[in-house]
Amino acid sequence: MHLKLLVTGSVGFVGNSFIKSILSKTAHDDKMVYTINTIDNMVFKESFYNSFENRDNKFHLADVCNKDQMSKIFKLSNPDIVIHFAGKTKYEECEADRAGCIATNNLGLQNVLDLSLEHKVSRFIYTSSYKVYGANASQTNEDAQISSDTTYALSKAMGESQVKFACKNSSMDYLILRPCNLFGMRQRADFIIPKTVKSILSKKKVTLYGDGSDSREWLSVNEFVKAMKFLIQKDAVNETFNVSANHELSLLEIVQRVHNVLNVKMDVEFIPRISQSYTADVSKLKSIGWKSEPKFKEAFEQTVSWYNANPWWLK
Repeated sequence: MHLKLLVTGSVGFVGNSFIKSILSKTAHDDKMVYTINTIDNMVFKESFYNSFENRDNKFHLADVCNKDQMSKIFKLSNPDIVIHFAGKTKYEECEADRAGCIATNNLGLQNVLDLSLEHKVSRFIYTSSYKVYGANASQTNEDAQISSDTTYALSKAMGESQVKFACKNSSMDYLILRPCNLFGMRQRADFIIPKTVKSILSKKKVTLYGDGSDSREWLSVNEFVKAMKFLIQKDAVNETFNVSANHELSLLEIVQRVHNVLNVKMDVEFIPRISQSYTADVSKLKSIGWKSEPKFKEAFEQTVSWYNANPWWLK
């Protein structure tokens, strides 16, 4: 089966991991053939290391907020499926520039949705977040009430509504994914694992919000990509799925695990903040046959070791 994909945010941490997986040699085992057009505005320095192009992947330098640019790309690519990763994801950045967060995460999304409808896209896949449930909601399933308590989570909850509304009276189907905290190689250096590695190697204090007890669920980005491909092939239609392997660890535990891998002296500084913990129920995803590989420890250690061996990424 041959599918034409249009992927936004394609050189970001998650988007780049997805593209590489789709185009890898093992992708032929999926019995699917993909022609891919990818889009990114390349605003972060890491973007230049993650960008690549080959005969099956045509890269476009563009911004989802620029509808003229996006319209030209849609005409060129004529996609069957649109996968939307583009958006601001860093909590601190979204709080510091709320208007900018909404502009990218919602107005940009609306441009992509409008063009998807105009070009008769059959399926729209939207990456949201389990943080739409709000902090301190324990093992929340997909039917739980949305209670977003940060600008980022609010923008994602609004985005879900935009996607559902666009598909409501059209032939376009949707798939909404709510992943937990993702980790892996080539993540932006200001996220907790690479940031902790950088602080330790630079002999600087590792900073944590609160007392470090805030918990998250953690999933390797490669496992998330596998879940995405699983759902695409399952042809899950007009559904929302939490995506996690239920590896729950506090922020302090994550920092301590980084320290254990590096085996270098570490000092931690705590910055006061109200507790924010997140967990999610993945029974729905498991009920259709998804099984996450039990390799969290191995993936975590490989991730930390990669940053340790590639300090240039952390500069």
